[in-house]
Amino acid sequence: MATFQLAGLPSMQVSNQTAGGLGLPVAPQYAESPNTGVMLAQGIGSIYDNLQAREKKQSEADFMKSFGQAYAVNDRDAMKQLAAAHPEQIERLQKGMGFIDQDRNQMIGQAAMDLRLAAKSGDQSLMSSLQKNAPILNQMGLSPEEAFLSFKQDPKQFDQITDLIGMHALGPEKYFDIQDKIEGRDIDRNKLAETERSNRASESLTQRGQNISAQNAALDREIKRAELASKSLDRQAQKETDDLRRQELEQKIEANKQKLNEAKEKKNQTQTQAKLALDNGVQQLDRLAQEAKAIRDNPSLWRTTGVPCRFYNFPGSAADDIDAQLESLRSQTGFAVLQAMRDASKTGGALGNVSNFEVQQLQANLGNISGKQSTEAMRKNLNKIINYAEGVKKRVSDAFKRNYPDFKPVETTEINNVDSSNISDDELLNKYLPR
Repeated sequence: MATFQLAGLPSMQVSNQTAGGLGLPVAPQYAESPNTGVMLAQGIGSIYDNLQAREKKQSEADFMKSFGQAYAVNDRDAMKQLAAAHPEQIERLQKGMGFIDQDRNQMIGQAAMDLRLAAKSGDQSLMSSLQKNAPILNQMGLSPEEAFLSFKQDPKQFDQITDLIGMHALGPEKYFDIQDKIEGRDIDRNKLAETERSNRASESLTQRGQNISAQNAALDREIKRAELASKSLDRQAQKETDDLRRQELEQKIEANKQKLNEAKEKKNQTQTQAKLALDNGVQQLDRLAQEAKAIRDNPSLWRTTGVPCRFYNFPGSAADDIDAQLESLRSQTGFAVLQAMRDASKTGGALGNVSNFEVQQLQANLGNISGKQSTEAMRKNLNKIINYAEGVKKRVSDAFKRNYPDFKPVETTEINNVDSSNISDDELLNKYLPR
């Protein structure tokens, strides 16, 4: 089976460059002869040539060592600076890899970069990119199927090789600049999609809020009507002289009080459930943001991403600890947030239908976290989760305030004092409860 590798592709492993074989050559001994001056000049020239060859070899080894170290920690600036300071080394590597034509170099570099970015998006995206770049792969002795199999067998090595091919075809500075521009366009598209999603969520939230406000208004009218009816019945009972009629009024008063308490209890229960759901959701969102920030700001994060994780991630290491935190973020914490939001949606309270959008967005953000990413991509996705948590907290808190502007537990025994001494029963009902 063909391997996704180019002849002459340098290794990025940091090797011992101080082993034997670097000693100065021994100057030859010359016998006395009439041409001593000529022979001495030739000997000095040979020594000089050998020294130059040794220095060139050492310079090449030093460059590869420095470049490999910079690549291992994903230090783009260092790789760009090395390439700018040693253009002859990049040219040497290009010739060694068969990159001798500028147009061909451009095509190979673009193809490598396209494959590298497509691999981040999953199997389907990578297969499309492999088919698109099949002519370039064929020139390298590979089929799209073989390249895809290489990716499935070792994704990290696939990423490393595509990076190295792209960098040596285009040069590190141009390679990373183009890659950043492409990723920047992806970010802009993601921002647009997020804006559209947020607008849809806001529209749904507004509609849901209008429904809740209408329900609250209906409950308020029901409570107010029962309170006024109670006062009216009390006055009638006080004025009634017929015992039988007074008993009937007292029964109506008792039934009305029960109706009033039930309406107040219903309103109180609805508000309290919504507030509890809101508080629980906010608490879980805070936890989500805090854990994402802790991972994002961990100085050892680079050890768990890209190529470095192959060397630094072992049991008990800092990288292993971060992996455990990432798994917790994806599973336990993420699940707790999703469950809290679903529970809040069931209450019809602060979240309502907006949860359908928010749940989908959170699932997408959590699914984007992968050790195959670069450190920068990992931090970007962690920032998305942090911003998501803060944004949802604000949206649902604002929604609760709109739906329950005067939230407080309603006392079921409380009766509003209404001065109705000079107003008839019908006038009182018509004034406060127009039908």
